[in-house]
Amino acid sequence: MGWTELSLDFIFNTPKSVEELGGGMFHAIVGSLIIIAFAAIISVPSGIITGTFLSEFPRSKVTSVLRTFIGILSGTPSIVIGIFAYVVLVLPFKSFSAWAGILALSLVILPIVTRSTEEVLKLVPITIREAGLALGFTRVKIFYYLLIKGNRRALSTGVILAISRSMGETAPLLFTAFGNVFISFL
Repeated sequence: MGWTELSLDFIFNTPKSVEELGGGMFHAIVGSLIIIAFAAIISVPSGIITGTFLSEFPRSKVTSVLRTFIGILSGTPSIVIGIFAYVVLVLPFKSFSAWAGILALSLVILPIVTRSTEEVLKLVPITIREAGLALGFTRVKIFYYLLIKGNRRALSTGVILAISRSMGETAPLLFTAFGNVFISFL
């Protein structure tokens, strides 16, 4: 098959066995999008909650442990995260799975979202929080309405950065999800 014969049919054909000519990349594209979506669903809320906790309670004992864990996780190469997910989810179940890939990519997304959320919320003046308390807001309402909703554009920048980094990571998926010639939406 030459360059002139390539078309969208080549990309979106259903995969065929190794012996047959043809196939496509549709299953790989859909599988990657599903894995990234589930990883984002797991790690973005967790990262925002953790970042909010780190910015609002900077002197807590839990904060120092969380900050150390997030620092170690942000400095860990993605291949090591892939090996960790391999040991935790692939070896015990004796098969590659999308869930192992989701775990690995969640661990890639989590520290970026956490750090960006913490830094964005540190920029909010204390007077905004005090104004919310003066108006009778509870701390939860201050977190949600004034901090999270008020800074959603800045927070979405960190989320987009984290998701785009996870989309470019291949090493964790080689150890966890590996290759599959079938498409499944389950």
